[in-house]
Amino acid sequence: MSSPEPVYVACDVEGTLTTAAHWEALRDYLRQQGRERDFRRYFLRRLPALLAYRLGLGDRQTFRERWVRGILNLYAGQTVEEFAAPAAYTADHLWRARRPVVLEALQAHHDAGATVIFASGIFQPILDALADLAAAAGLQRVLGLGTPLEIVEGRLTGRTALPLSVGPLKAERLQALAGDASFAAAYGDSAADLPMLRLSRRPVAVAPDDALQAAAMEFGWLVLDDPTPASVP
Repeated sequence: MSSPEPVYVACDVEGTLTTAAHWEALRDYLRQQGRERDFRRYFLRRLPALLAYRLGLGDRQTFRERWVRGILNLYAGQTVEEFAAPAAYTADHLWRARRPVVLEALQAHHDAGATVIFASGIFQPILDALADLAAAAGLQRVLGLGTPLEIVEGRLTGRTALPLSVGPLKAERLQALAGDASFAAAYGDSAADLPMLRLSRRPVAVAPDDALQAAAMEFGWLVLDDPTPASVP
């Protein structure tokens, strides 16, 4: 008797699974390690671009990608083992701000036999740590699909091994991972998640931005508009 075909559910992380941002935790970890000056120097160099971003000037996605890459560069030179600590710290930061309504939906898919994939541009070690937290909470079949880091001789170079796993690239990587298997559902919060959402039989927009809200209304997709994270210590 053949085993059933695997079924997946894809879920974006920032803005969807959680209301927190991973770069903030990476910044805070640096501060806790006495590296406030390093971050401040980086911040001042990026201040003109940040002001332009807040004024709505330039491409927002390009700024965001450059910003998180710059934060990563502050960790250049760390060993893989050393980076495990800030990765775990950041995963905990994201998990504490999780959306209960999304986690409950993912648990229902999981209980029905699906494997959950946290799909995000977040760096892979952080997603691996986040998946461990989710597994401890009951999602035993959960994977993280993020942006791999460039490692040379066991140390971070401060760069990524691939472009950030967002937009069409995230959808391509999900499809490559799943192969011929299907996506029962996908959860996202922004227009950048549209390629991922279109992979699934049941796209779900979570607290969507204007562009995703319009798409959800046009195609009749479910909208979960619950901005409240879990209340945890």
